[in-house]
Amino acid sequence: MNRFDEMFKRADFSSLIQFVMYGMSDEAETGTDYEKRVENSLDNLFSTLEDKFPYLNRNDPVLCEALSSFAIIHDEAYFESGFITGIKMYKNIEQRFSKIHLENLLSTDEETEN
Repeated sequence: MNRFDEMFKRADFSSLIQFVMYGMSDEAETGTDYEKRVENSLDNLFSTLEDKFPYLNRNDPVLCEALSSFAIIHDEAYFESGFITGIKMYKNIEQRFSKIHLENLLSTDEETEN
């Protein structure tokens, strides 16, 4: 199963509750300074490439274009899959609360009749 299928499979109410209660996994980088996280990852990528291939230059426009193209494709794929996952989670939450609300209404009606 690929990672996107796995993400869609886990888009349910219990996953949302688990996230709200426990936050991100220990392996995930926490914080909300997204720009800093992106800059750090880019610096790390260039440092790793320059260590492995000393002749590379992080200011080379061809290298920057290739990496930018790679990143854009990944950003779009993750954004789209995250958006779909969010909609699925919303749908699951709405269905669960609709069911709970309906059960509460029915139990209230039954108590009133008795």
